[in-house]
Amino acid sequence: MNKLLKLVLASIIGITAIPAFCQPGESSIMIVSANETPIRNADDLKKEIRKEKIVYGEMTDSRGGAPHNYKTMTIVLSAQSGSEIKKTWMAENLNYEMPGSYAYEKSENYANQYGRLYTFEAAKQACPQGWHLPTHDDWMLLATKFGGKHFAGGFLKKGGISDFDAQYGGRMYKEDDYKAIGKYGSYWGVAGLDSQTPIEYEFNATNALVVISNSSNYTEIENVITPEVAVSCRCVKDEE
Repeated sequence: MNKLLKLVLASIIGITAIPAFCQPGESSIMIVSANETPIRNADDLKKEIRKEKIVYGEMTDSRGGAPHNYKTMTIVLSAQSGSEIKKTWMAENLNYEMPGSYAYEKSENYANQYGRLYTFEAAKQACPQGWHLPTHDDWMLLATKFGGKHFAGGFLKKGGISDFDAQYGGRMYKEDDYKAIGKYGSYWGVAGLDSQTPIEYEFNATNALVVISNSSNYTEIENVITPEVAVSCRCVKDEE
């Protein structure tokens, strides 16, 4: 069975122990080790915590006057090369007010609970210094750690075992047109660190992490991302 067919089959059935991802700052492809065991239940998570393959912490965003503390979650995966892939995520939705950001229905109570909604142009500038908008690779590595994108949504959303707590913050289709808070949450990503291609990652009532893009390279659902759309935002720490 050739490599491409294996990857297609893995995507269909949710097995993600062999995906290839191009890491920021690297010119070569890094392949997740076939020995990497996805987290599928609370016992798996506890084992990864004991091995420090999942580490919880906190970061402080000092912008905008009063400092804002965010929970963080660091994931560590094994690469086929023998090295480690390490990613530190905010484990709360970004709530930094700036042009192009919106509180759902203009309610600060919603913003405090669900974070703010950002247009893509705003999201590219929204993360604090030393952090960046997640790339497609960042999102897929996170999904890989939690069983693949067909299962990861259930583990990563609010109430899931991971404490990543992806909120159902809804979506703004255009200014003052808010929908679906409490029903699903969409989050920005970008095709690559130097890319201008927006991608959305949706958490909903299913266990899947749904990938939404207007780009033919990533398309599952087309033509839903426009400059007026605003969705939630998480940030990933830059490579150290």
